[in-house]
Order: sequence, then C-alpha cells, then structure tokens
Amino acid sequence: MDSRRAGESFILLGSLLFATLRIACEPSDGAYNHWISYELYTLLAAALLYMMYTYCTLSDRATPIPDKPPPLQNTHPQSSQAKRKLVDDKFGFIWMSVPKNYRNSSDDGILTGLLLGPFISAALLWTALAPSEGDGIPAGWAIEPPFRLPARNVRALPPHEALIRARYNLVSLSILTSFILLLHVCASRWLEDRCRRVTVSIPPARSSSPCPSGVNGSATSSSGSLLSPAQINGNSSSSGNGPATATANGNIGASEGERRSVPRSEGWRTVYFVLFTLGVSTAAFLLRLALRHHGSGFWQHLSLFDVLVAALFYQFTLYVALRMAHRSLTLGELGLVCFGGTAVFMEFLNITISKIWPITTPYLKTYRLPTPLVVFQSALIGGPFLAGFLVAPFLVLSRHAAQTPIRRQRRQSPADALRTRKILAASAAGGVLLIVFGPLGLWTRWCLGNRDPWVWALRWVLGRRRRIALLGYWGALGSVSVAGWARQLARSRRAAGMGAAVGVGLGSGMGGMGMSMSMGGMMGKGPIAAAGNGTNDTPTTPTSALFAVSGELLDRAPTLGLNARRKFFHGLVVVMFIPGIAFDPAFTHLAFSVAFALFVFAEYIRYFAIYPLGVAVHLFMSEFLDTKDESSTAILSHFYLLTGCAGALWLEGPSRLLGFTGLLVLGIGDALASIVGKQHGRHAWSPTTSKTLEGSAAFSVSVLASVWVLRLCGLVETFSTLLYALVIALAAVLEALSGQNDNLTLPLYTWSALTLVGVS
Repeated sequence: MDSRRAGESFILLGSLLFATLRIACEPSDGAYNHWISYELYTLLAAALLYMMYTYCTLSDRATPIPDKPPPLQNTHPQSSQAKRKLVDDKFGFIWMSVPKNYRNSSDDGILTGLLLGPFISAALLWTALAPSEGDGIPAGWAIEPPFRLPARNVRALPPHEALIRARYNLVSLSILTSFILLLHVCASRWLEDRCRRVTVSIPPARSSSPCPSGVNGSATSSSGSLLSPAQINGNSSSSGNGPATATANGNIGASEGERRSVPRSEGWRTVYFVLFTLGVSTAAFLLRLALRHHGSGFWQHLSLFDVLVAALFYQFTLYVALRMAHRSLTLGELGLVCFGGTAVFMEFLNITISKIWPITTPYLKTYRLPTPLVVFQSALIGGPFLAGFLVAPFLVLSRHAAQTPIRRQRRQSPADALRTRKILAASAAGGVLLIVFGPLGLWTRWCLGNRDPWVWALRWVLGRRRRIALLGYWGALGSVSVAGWARQLARSRRAAGMGAAVGVGLGSGMGGMGMSMSMGGMMGKGPIAAAGNGTNDTPTTPTSALFAVSGELLDRAPTLGLNARRKFFHGLVVVMFIPGIAFDPAFTHLAFSVAFALFVFAEYIRYFAIYPLGVAVHLFMSEFLDTKDESSTAILSHFYLLTGCAGALWLEGPSRLLGFTGLLVLGIGDALASIVGKQHGRHAWSPTTSKTLEGSAAFSVSVLASVWVLRLCGLVETFSTLLYALVIALAAVLEALSGQNDNLTLPLYTWSALTLVGVS
C-alpha cells in the first residue's frame, strides 16, 4: 500500500475507532451502548482484515507498465513515478459489475464506503445521547414541535428518547449496509479469482470456462492482473503504449472494460445480480432471526422487517446507481450515496407505517426529529426519483428522438420530428405534475395531519419577514450569477474563435436534430446589447443605464479558466447561504431540499434532451466539467456541492457552529486549497497525488480564520479553538490523501468529527 492510501486508511479506521470508544464509555443506556460498540468493533475488524488481505496477498501481482504516464489528476507532475503506472487488482467491484461502470480514480475508496456511513451514524447517536431540553429541537430553529403518536398508545416515548432509539437503529442499519457492500466485493473478488485460475489452467484452444463470460470477457494485463477503472475508462488504449489489449487468447481489448466472471450479456448480469441480492437478503434475515433466538444483543435495534427491506433496497440502489450514473461514482462514493438513499427510504417507510398502524411501534423511527421538515424532505428527495422512474418511457423516447439524425428518420420531416419532441416533453411534464400533485401531494398532506402542503409551506414562508427577504436575496444573487456566467461563456467561445453566434446542434453531443441555439442571439437583444453596441434604439432610463453599466463591467471582466469557474460557485454558496444558516436554519434546511429536487429535474432535462431547454442546460453544465465528470453519464458535482453544504443542516446538529461546517469546508477551505495549491504548491503529499502541503495549509488556516470571523460577529457560540483546529487539520490531510469526491465526503466527515470531539 502506498503512503497516500495508507494515510487515508489510518484516518478513517482511527476516526471510527474513536467514535466507538466514545459511545462505549457513555454511561447512559450502558447495555445498548456496549452492544452497539461490539457491532462497530466487528465492522472495524472486518474492514481491517479485508485491507490486510488485499494489500498483503495481492501486492506481488502489481506489474509496472513502462513509458505509460498516469493521468494528471492522480500523479503530481514532479513525481519520480510520473513515467510508470501500476496495473493491480486491488480494486473492488459490486457483484456483476465491471471496471467501466465506475469513475476514474486512483483507488476504489472501499473504506469510505464501509466506514463513513457508520461514522456519521455514530456522531448522530452521540448528539442524541447528550442531555437535551424540551423536545430536542436545535436552538434557533423556528419549526413546529415534532409529531407524536396517538395518546392511546401507552408505549409511546417522548420525542427525544424516541430519537435516541431511532439513532441506535441507524447505526445498526449503517453496519448492515456496510457488511452487504463488503460481501458483494468479497464475493465478486472470489469469483473472479476462481475464474482466472480455471482459465489459466485450460489451454486457449480448449477454453470452456465454467464462468459466465469465459475467457473472452476479461480485461487483463499480460501477467493476468485486472486493470484498474482508471485504465479501463480511457487511460489505456490499443495504440501501442503497453500491453493494454492482452488477454488469455489475445482477442479482447482492455477498453472493453469486462471481467472473466461477468457475462457480456446485460440480461444475464441482471439475473445473476437479482439472484445474489435475494440470497444476501435471505441470509441477513436468517442471521437476524438466529441472533434473536439466542438472545444476542447484536443488531437488536433492527427488526426482521428492517433487515429484509433495508437489504433489498440497498442492493437495489447499488444496481440502479451503477447503471443510471454510469462512470460517475467510485465504489466508495457508491456505498455512501446508497446508504444515504436507504436511510431516507427507511424514514419514509417508518413514517408511513406509523400513520397506518400507530399502535405497532412505541416511537416514530425517524433519524431526525419527526417535524414537517423531515416529511417535506422525504417528498422532495424521493419524489423526483419516483417521478423519473414512472415517466421513464417518455424520457427515453425524448433522448432517442434527439439523438437520431435527420437522415435516419424515416417518413418524418424536420417539422414532424420537432413536433414529436414537443409532444414527448409535454407528456413527461404532465406525468411529473400528476405525480407531484397526486400521490406525493396526498402523502405529504396525510403526514401533516390533513393540512394542505402547499398552503402550509406558503403560510410558513410568509410567517416571517426574513424568509421573504432571504427568498428575494437568493433569487437576485442566483439570477445575476447565471446571467453573468452565460455572458462569460459566450465570451469564452468568441475568444476560442467560435464566433458570437454559436449554433449548437443536437448532433454534436446531444443528437442529430437540425435545431440549434444561438447564444449570441440570446445575448444580442434587449438593453444590454443596445448599450454594448452603442445604439440608441431604446430610450435611456435608470434601468437601462444600470443594465448598460453591468454589461460593460461583465465585458471587461477577465475570462476565467475551468478551476476558477468551479471555485467561483464554491464562493457563491458561501455568500448565498451564510445569512440563511445564521438567521433561519430551519427555512434554509427546506430550501436545500427544494434545490436538490430542482437539480434532479434539471439533470433529467439535460440528459434526456427535453425540449426546449435540454440543449441550453447541457451547454451550460458542460463548461464546468472536470476530469471526474467528463466521461460520466450523469453530472454529479453540483449535487455533491449542494449535499456537502446542506448536510450539516440536514443532520440537525446541536449547535449553530456545526451548521456552518459544509459552507466553510467547501466554500472557503476547499476553494482556497485548490487555488493556492495550483499556483504556489511545491511539496506534494505523495508521489501519486497532486495535492500539496501548501494547499492543505491554506485549507486549515482559511477555515479557522473564517469560523473566528463568525464568532466575532456573534453568529456562532463559544468553541474550543484547539479542538476545532485539530479536526480541520485532520480534514485537510484527508482531503489531500483521498481519491474520492471531497465535495461529498469531506463536509460529512468534518461534521461528524467535530461533533464527536465536542468542539462546542
């Protein structure tokens, strides 16, 4: 194991061990805490054994490829290893998945997928175990009290005690999903090793491998080692640079991205995955039944229903995420995202069950206090995905129509083709509206006690003037930013020699329709264009003068590069959301959920080329793609940025200080670390990373200085500067060493660590 990967593993394992010790030493609910700590210890031991087995027994299979430079995002340009790349089989895979299903990365991030979910859950449990006044609603949150079970339920627990029991359930749920992920990886590795041995033992002329795909379905090096996802997804080719296309019988290239143990047929992959999922879920159910029969406290907070449903749904999300977000996730990100989706689904299911059969449970099993915020979040996050599945036929047909060139459209003129796309877009929009105002709206109304959700939300927003002011502030800032970036992008294209009017047909990336969009035409009308062209076609008014001045300033502003464009949005979220978190965190909590739902629908519009906005959204988003998004099906960077900034509020921490974690870490720390590291970085953390000591130092200093500015302004309470600095320094090291998307993992890790050390 190289130093970078070893450092990341040490941080993650040590952090979860610290969390386990904190819970084990908590005197309240001692019996429960000891059993939860045993579950966490078991997970730590399993993760450690997997890492030792992988890196101790397989290290001799690494084979250097001469004269094959690694990608820039994985290796520092001044590295002594810049001219060689290791081909290894240390990467883990979900059952029946292949390297080309995953995003390019220097490592699979298996420990992130296994340990970060339980680490966050342990931090949530730790906050619930602390004494709390009243119903446990965080200070400054203007929201109605949590829902209670009917008075006839004599077993009903108070809200705060019910929250503690629910978070015990969440920790056990996270451990269950981690073991399922580990079982997938181990079973996939075992089957691949078995097929490799069988294939090698049979001469090529008589290759009748019992494995599903035979020898022709693999992507290996000449030594028999698997290629990493980074090599499969574009870093290896058949152009003569190394043995990129060597297999058992030499007729399958590595760019195929296949493995011996995985069938080439998508149908057979699905069948084998379903069978394996049913087997794993049944085994988990039987294990929980055996533990209960023997009186063991292991997984005692998970009912048999919880185990079966969570196991099935978690594996379902693994399968769907791999196929819908093709090449968008590493294994670690996949495990973390699917655990989050499973937790939200279980909250939704538990709320529904408590409404149908309230007598069956002594508490509402939601992992946050059961306020309207949780109900709305379940509808806003789960609803868009449900709507997408239900209107999928219209979406798929829309993308197919946009991709089909005119010459291949039979018996259809361009006007008929455009009419077809309009009908499909209208049908998809109509289906989404029916779902939103139908089942989702009715479910939300039911959970709110037969109160209309739209009326409730409107009255709640209008109930405080600061909320109206925040909406106006966010709308104005967002509109100005998008308009400014549209102008910047138009200037960038003109500077690149593409002209003022950029006609982008659907055939150049989104399909073959003859429709085009002229960015210059969009920008060349109205008062801005008149002012910029020096004409007097419109009367001079204060408004037109303001537009003229702003347009002139935008034209004189420098054209920013890709990194500056991306970091601009990091700074934008700081300016936008610090007032909301400071003065109305509950309202900002709901606003983040609404933004997430809008992002999902925008991604549908972009990917499926929904008329008439699909091209415009695709063009705008494509200007901000980095190496983590450029080869993927879905664009997830903005989802990660939103989730990282909103996670501290969605987790409902006990102090105002914790609510700013995501904004400070991503909006200030990560942005400055990137800028300083690229411009002034000289000392790399590791030969296999481009992150530098200078960038990490900028990260730590900027976050600590920012939180002290908030403290001096009276926006956060008193905190321990030493503990805060230690956690931020550890987060900076993790950011430098981890190959995962830090917009997702870094804020969640930092929030959990700050919570567990008791910084405030």
